[in-house]
Amino acid sequence: MKGEGTGPGRPPGCREALGLVTDYLDGALPAGRRRRVEGHLARCAGCSVHLEQIRAVIEVLGGLAGGDIPRGTLGGLCAAFLGSGTPAPPEGRQ
Repeated sequence: MKGEGTGPGRPPGCREALGLVTDYLDGALPAGRRRRVEGHLARCAGCSVHLEQIRAVIEVLGGLAGGDIPRGTLGGLCAAFLGSGTPAPPEGRQ
């Protein structure tokens, strides 16, 4: 959809906030930047919805076990999100 994500169709404040979503959810932002992101989220319904969608995806994916996703489906997801059909090795293994 047009205007979604962090691309040029979004205002700069939205691009900044959405570009920091992972760090925001991980609690890795410095206090000042976290307050700016939270302020933006309080004013921007679109970014707030995007954040809630990411939280929902994390919750669903967090419940999956290693073999729950068929290999072909996993390859397709990796191709769509990472640009390759090969899943990244788990952290600590290469």
